[in-house]
Amino acid sequence: MSAGGARALTAVVIAALAFLAACGGGELPELDALDAEPWMAAGAFDFVAEEDGAQLSMPITIPGGGRGFALYVEVAGCAQVARLETGAFEGEAARVWVSDLERGVSCTRCAERFSVIAGSGLVVHDPIEPEDLDATLRFGRVDCETLTKLPPGEPASLRLWARALPVAREVEPLPLAFLHGAASPWAAPQDAERLAAAVGELLVGAGLEVALVRSSAHAALDAPLEWFEGTPEVLPSLAVNEQAVNIAFAGCLAHVHPLLGNRVPLEGFVPRVPALGSPGAAVYLRHLGCGGSGGSVTRRSVDAQARLVAHELGHFLGLYHPEDADGQRDRLPDTNADTLMTAPPADLEGPRFSPLQAARMRLHAALLAQGLPRRAPLPTTGGAEGAP
Repeated sequence: MSAGGARALTAVVIAALAFLAACGGGELPELDALDAEPWMAAGAFDFVAEEDGAQLSMPITIPGGGRGFALYVEVAGCAQVARLETGAFEGEAARVWVSDLERGVSCTRCAERFSVIAGSGLVVHDPIEPEDLDATLRFGRVDCETLTKLPPGEPASLRLWARALPVAREVEPLPLAFLHGAASPWAAPQDAERLAAAVGELLVGAGLEVALVRSSAHAALDAPLEWFEGTPEVLPSLAVNEQAVNIAFAGCLAHVHPLLGNRVPLEGFVPRVPALGSPGAAVYLRHLGCGGSGGSVTRRSVDAQARLVAHELGHFLGLYHPEDADGQRDRLPDTNADTLMTAPPADLEGPRFSPLQAARMRLHAALLAQGLPRRAPLPTTGGAEGAP
């Protein structure tokens, strides 16, 4: 960690915990442990009712946050970044990154997109042009079934751990763990190695060095998996190694809205962007037909399967599509329809990642390698929607 990053992180921890201590909520930690442990506990922040009926967290000040930061967030239920701005201090003109608590899986009008948090997950602010300016951040509670603003109810809070962004190297290791349901056509050791090598060839140009560290059967992947962004409790527990990415070769996968009931078969998905630290964190890939599409095994060539794995790994490591069907963009100025984050990636003539996509993936791979903060289980607050 750089000296500037350590000073900024020290400042946010002091600011947050000094407020909590004034309210009887905590004591300052030992700050000489910054170099040994990059993550620092920033404390718990209460949600308060707003005039528009939303519940937003108290403002969180991050000195020097314009250079970027990573937060690990735990919340009972679901939450979304509701406000993020830099430079609104000491006469600086504010740059607004997120202006309002929006509905949906990620904000549509944000200068930088952030995915909804269900239970826990990373928030990474990685500005393309870092500025040595302070930042303020607020989270808002959302209904896990509708992903809309949650009206004020029982007292609730979220817990935060903060760190400066790591310095990503030109080449970052990316360990993968293959987990196979009964339908997986890649379970044989030689097939798993061939696929991992093909994925590595697609990612080496982005500065990611793929290594297959484990390939094993996992019975939890045999059952059909019907998933929604706000209900991560349906995802199987796939813990193998927190510092490797689980690639789950499952049976039927479908996205099912809990209220509307519409059901869409999926070729693959990750629980959120980025998936580090989120419940059920993995790349999930379908190998059985769903419902009316039949129950036969879906077999792909090594090249087609590798492209799909690389595409979903991009989501796992913080990337969105260059442009979604609804017109949302990834906010990276050097991406277009020729990159592997285009959906579907099978028909691309020259599969690749753009330089900014590659830099963002290496940053998240560095966070993966350094690990998530050590944390105690989050106590639930009675009856919170979607509580883990």
